[in-house]
Amino acid sequence: PGCGPFPFGVASGDPGPQSVWLWTRVDPQQANTVQWEVATDPVFSDVVASGMSEPVAQSDFTVNVQVEGLLSATTYYYRFSSGAPSSSTSSITGRTRTAPTGETDRLRFAVTSCTSIFSGYFNGYRAIARRLDLDGLIHVGDYTYDFPDEDELVRIPEPLPEDPQTLEAWRALHAYHLGDPDLRAARAAHPWVMLWDNHDVNSGAPVTGGGVQAFREWNPVSPPQESRGPEVVYRRLPFGDLLDVVVLDVLPVSYTHLRAHETGRNL
Repeated sequence: PGCGPFPFGVASGDPGPQSVWLWTRVDPQQANTVQWEVATDPVFSDVVASGMSEPVAQSDFTVNVQVEGLLSATTYYYRFSSGAPSSSTSSITGRTRTAPTGETDRLRFAVTSCTSIFSGYFNGYRAIARRLDLDGLIHVGDYTYDFPDEDELVRIPEPLPEDPQTLEAWRALHAYHLGDPDLRAARAAHPWVMLWDNHDVNSGAPVTGGGVQAFREWNPVSPPQESRGPEVVYRRLPFGDLLDVVVLDVLPVSYTHLRAHETGRNL
């Protein structure tokens, strides 16, 4: 309630030194064209980038746009709106941060994995959202769960969501997870670096059944290079001279490797 045409919140991801990806999903019954704004302050008195997007049914009315021309190691605020920004037409305000360049003394990330909404509450996400000293969040897989583990039937809705085998079912699973306010808060508070694991897509054959498409639609993940298919999620994100985040995908098991450029540095 009160989210207007953006009930699933906002998110940012894959930060670069001068860019970041922004995400939202619009309710097609309430809006068609979406405007996005990026500012250096939360009241948007200093807007440094803006643009328009027209969400379409083929991408489930999601918006995933790269904002470029930003300053490195800088905190920014962003929002989406339909028509003139107001409390009734705007999304919540998101907060993001670009990656540093050159000499970097310190980095601090939250790291999450295996976040089954069926296994318990997301108060950990709430705690992460309250932290203002993070450079980002790294989710190393199983962001969603296609089915609950038998010994973890804690938070099960009626009826139990179906084990997704179609694009529509995978989309519904992402929407169900984002019904949680703590998850929405964590996505709005920090830029995320994400990869999938076996519960996020169809393990062994990731492109079949719609899991890959839904994951890319519903998360702020940069697209693969044109020569690669949508199932290619591996990539490298540099954070100054201190750290490379190397995302490695070896489905059905995925890993993230954090490689320090030098030993003895404060990660």
